[in-house]
Amino acid sequence: MTPHHPSLYEINTRILLNSLGPKATLGDIPAKYWKDLRGKGIDWVWLMGIWEIQEKALDPNLIPQSMMDEFHTLMHDLTDDDISGSPYAIHDYVIDPDIGNEKQLKELKKLLNKLGLKLMLDFVPNHFGAHTRWLNEHPEYFIEVEEKHFQKNKSTYYRPWYNRNRFFAHGKDPYFDAWQDTVQVNYANPATHVWMTNVIDKIADVCDGVRCDMAMLPVSRIFKQTWGHLDTLKERHGAFWPAAIATVKKAHPEFLFLAECYWDMEAELMEMGFDYCYDKVFYDRMSVQEVDKMRLHFHAEPWWLMRTARFLENHDEHRATAQLHFQRHMAAAALVAFGPGMRFWHMGQWEGRRKKVPVQISRFPYEALCGCLMRAESKDMTCSCVQEFYLHLLEYNQREIFRIGEWRVVHEPANVLGLICWHWKHQREQVLVVVNFSDTDAVFSLQDQLHLLHLRNPLNVLAGNLPVDPRHIHALAPW
Repeated sequence: MTPHHPSLYEINTRILLNSLGPKATLGDIPAKYWKDLRGKGIDWVWLMGIWEIQEKALDPNLIPQSMMDEFHTLMHDLTDDDISGSPYAIHDYVIDPDIGNEKQLKELKKLLNKLGLKLMLDFVPNHFGAHTRWLNEHPEYFIEVEEKHFQKNKSTYYRPWYNRNRFFAHGKDPYFDAWQDTVQVNYANPATHVWMTNVIDKIADVCDGVRCDMAMLPVSRIFKQTWGHLDTLKERHGAFWPAAIATVKKAHPEFLFLAECYWDMEAELMEMGFDYCYDKVFYDRMSVQEVDKMRLHFHAEPWWLMRTARFLENHDEHRATAQLHFQRHMAAAALVAFGPGMRFWHMGQWEGRRKKVPVQISRFPYEALCGCLMRAESKDMTCSCVQEFYLHLLEYNQREIFRIGEWRVVHEPANVLGLICWHWKHQREQVLVVVNFSDTDAVFSLQDQLHLLHLRNPLNVLAGNLPVDPRHIHALAPW
């Protein structure tokens, strides 16, 4: 049965293959690896970074010295072989030879689907690698400018190495500097819309869904905000996403679109056809530990919560273990695991990794992974490491009620601040989830809460990993 609240696991493909040995490809990943993920309740695996990249080989100078210094700080034993280049500077949408081939990818998809897993891959709508072959074959698909623009701003515009008499724009968003290893796709050209739609359609032949990088950038008003100052962009263009998504879903009705989304544009992208969008607001509130705003976050419209993906970390963000103390980490993970919508986990998160790995790096840095990041601070605390915590969390999270059940928010008990309370129901089973996101312990009457819910016993109660007294709940801070 298709879960209403699916779980997604992001895999850094190059790091995974590197861990299997030199020259390992998709065909070398043991079936047990996928079975173990399925056994932890994962529904979707996102193989991040499988497409062909060539920017490092074509122009090593595209990795600035400041970034190289960061790499060496992270990994004191760094070698040139550890740096692959950015998987978001795509040369072409074919499997990178270092990763495997299309036959292996199709066989992997077949295996995953047989195990009950679905495969998600990347789609980067805003840009390609700065020296993609498409720039030579179809320069009209990209933003070309005059030499005066290049001379005025050499960080945003550049000359391709194979044609020094033409000038193009690097990919960028309206608020930050351009990405030096990319070239900007031109959505002012209607032919580009057709081409990029065909790219997605081709991807849909080998996977079950796409994670769309910076999905806001092709939206007409954002594209105009970024590039509207250029007098070379004369042609009119309509919205890209609605037509593209409709076209792909006509041929692949079950294909899923996940948007990396910022700037409060989730509802706008959902209206354009996206199945799920990042819940970046949740991440920001978790990071700064805004207790009241976090509680109110789940009073949003249920349809919105059901179509957003919540996460504690991903390849762009800091590791949860590095920025949250153990109790806060535990509470935030519970909000992801037992909340509505898509639950989004990241490779290395369950093991308690603390070091964020830049996407250009193809192996994990050395870390001591004993996991004993916090000793029990009271007799009530039994979980003393991240690994043990996630083991129990994921085991409990697999229950059918949390995957296909009905979720609703419950108003917290009167005079008890910081508690986030949810009610789950599936058939005759009911669960009350209580998460304490504050900095103090809280005690409240279960019977009073049942009265507010208009429920009667028996009712399962999940309040951390603590045994529950039927007369009251002791919600340990902050979980």
